[in-house]
Amino acid sequence: PVSGVVSNVIRHGSKLAVDIYSTEKVITTFAKDHEWQLIEEGDLVRIQGVGLDGLKEGNVFSVSELPETENELIEAYKKIDSKKAVNPLAYYEVQIMTPEELSNSPYGHNINTTIIIDEALGAVAVNENWVSRSDKKSARGMIIDKSGKAVTVKLTTPFNEDTRVVVTEGLASGQV
Repeated sequence: PVSGVVSNVIRHGSKLAVDIYSTEKVITTFAKDHEWQLIEEGDLVRIQGVGLDGLKEGNVFSVSELPETENELIEAYKKIDSKKAVNPLAYYEVQIMTPEELSNSPYGHNINTTIIIDEALGAVAVNENWVSRSDKKSARGMIIDKSGKAVTVKLTTPFNEDTRVVVTEGLASGQV
C-alpha cells in the first residue's frame, strides 16, 4: 500500500502504470556541476516561498551522483534558473526534507531554497592578506595585546569566502 495522490494513469496494453505523488512532500532542486561538488547530505537549507509561514529550515536528504536526464522538472528549473550552466547536461538532483509539513504548498509549487555549505556562527572574517596560512584549516595572525604590543596568535580558519578568511578561533570581533 502507498499513501499519496494519483497524478497520472498510463495504459500499456493490458497493463497500467500509475504516477503517485507521496503525501510526504520532498523539495526537489538541482545543482550545477561546480555546486554539486560542495553539497553534502545533512547540509542546512533555508526555504521560503508563497504559502509558507516565514522562513523554514530543512536538510539535504540526498544528492544524486548522476546528472539529471531531461524531464519536466529539470526543464522547468532550467527556464527559471538565472545563471545557465556551462555544461547544459551537468545538473544534479538535490532532495530536501523539512521537519515541518509543507501542507500549505501545492505539488509543483516554486519554492526558493538556499543550501548552506559553510557556516561559522560567531566568526569574524578578515582579508586573506592579513594572515599567514599554514594549511587550509589554520593560520597565524597578529593582534595588539593589552600592553600595546603586536602578538602572533594561532587562528582556526575553516573556510574562505571570496578574498576573506573566516576565523572561528583565535580572533574576536574588535581585535582586527
